Amino acid sequence: MAPSSRFSSTVICGNPRLVDGQIRGGIAQGIGTALYEKYHYDEDGQLLTGSLADYAVPTAHEVPDIVVDHVETPSPFTEFGIKGCGEGGRLAAMPAIAAAIDDAFADEELFVAELPVTPSALHGMRKDAELTRSGGTIVQRTGETSQHRDAATASRQEHHASRTGRAVERHRP
Repeated sequence: MAPSSRFSSTVICGNPRLVDGQIRGGIAQGIGTALYEKYHYDEDGQLLTGSLADYAVPTAHEVPDIVVDHVETPSPFTEFGIKGCGEGGRLAAMPAIAAAIDDAFADEELFVAELPVTPSALHGMRKDAELTRSGGTIVQRTGETSQHRDAATASRQEHHASRTGRAVERHRP
């Protein structure tokens, strides 16, 4: 299947005219969280990425076409049938992107265990997967614990196996 440059979302909402922008903005935020945005600290613990000027955020160039479908169920308790729904786009984008990366690199036994997946993080994950396959030692990256990484990786592998019908074995030295 060819890669898609579209992101689709179906929203249960009260008034679709009021939520399109919320969903699109939430998806853009989720893409940023999944691929770009990371807190960086100096050796004294001072936050170095405290504003939008300090780290990359997705622009219109990086955000794919977004298709938003609505299931309209107006609230009987509010004027105009309004319901909250903006957070759904943001929360769904992160695991959707992680799953897409898992699928794209499944043959390399690479699984996303931590966000964001920046290009350098993806390169490191590919090196780790190659070392694992060849019996080498993986050097732990700053900020992650092996217990957290192993649990997240096992969860992603189980998810992949349930979707593809084939188990992926990952051996650690």
